[in-house]
Amino acid sequence: MTVLEDGRVYITVPAAEVFVATLDNDKTYVYDRQTGLFSKGDVNLESAARQAAEVQIRQAALEDGVLTRAQENANTTLQKLLLSLGFREVIVVVATPIP
Repeated sequence: MTVLEDGRVYITVPAAEVFVATLDNDKTYVYDRQTGLFSKGDVNLESAARQAAEVQIRQAALEDGVLTRAQENANTTLQKLLLSLGFREVIVVVATPIP
């Protein structure tokens, strides 16, 4: 954060990112499991299905613009906070995300 004498403030914030996308294991369950006559089923199937679902949840959120909205909300909140503290102008600079 850099404060200038004329009442302007520059603040650098990190780029928005998704930290975690998980299913609530207490609220999810296997609806139907069918096995064949000669098959015991795959014991890892439920874990694999949950992992695939978490990947799809994350991807859907990204495609829906969750990062853009999060960044905009953070910028707006910081601007309102700093303006209420008496700064004349607030310039929010978003740091380049690390790939």
